[in-house]
Amino acid sequence: MNALVLAGGRSERMGMDKGNIKWHGVEQKLYLAELLESIGCNPFISCRHDQSQLIPKKYRVLIDQHKDAGPYGAVLTAFEFDASSPWLVLACDLPYIDEATISFLLYNNDRTKVATAYIYPADGLPEPMISIWQPHSYDILLNGGSNSLRYILRTHDVKLLSPPNELALTNVNTPEEFEKAWTILSQSKQ
Repeated sequence: MNALVLAGGRSERMGMDKGNIKWHGVEQKLYLAELLESIGCNPFISCRHDQSQLIPKKYRVLIDQHKDAGPYGAVLTAFEFDASSPWLVLACDLPYIDEATISFLLYNNDRTKVATAYIYPADGLPEPMISIWQPHSYDILLNGGSNSLRYILRTHDVKLLSPPNELALTNVNTPEEFEKAWTILSQSKQ
């Protein structure tokens, strides 16, 4: 299965590129690409053109073709590259993500649905930042009437799962959240 590491954001609230944070000793976007490859996925790093020059050549890159469309545009770009495969989408701002959470999603993937995603425990809504999109979702994304992956997940036939590790779905977008996550991860490594 193809996998898309979402690393093309501007990280304005964080004040630094979230894909470059070394939560696990290496830039998160590279860590996630390696993790996805280790469980049998075919990973690509989604980014802007200016970011692509900084990614080591051994990693496959998909440059966002839909300017200012965020993750929605990144997923469209992925399907424009390969519309025959499902795409596992994984944001780079998930420092707690683990192999078990990704593997559980892969194991429960339903190819008959538009997508397979987790329910975010805090609000009960589908979480698009770790989800699998089927090839037949491409037409829906093209004509969805919204630039929101969550909107598509909420309004179409998708499989929703309870996460095996709720913390794994926590994204970190601000300096305050960064400090908290850094403390938690540092303590867990001791």
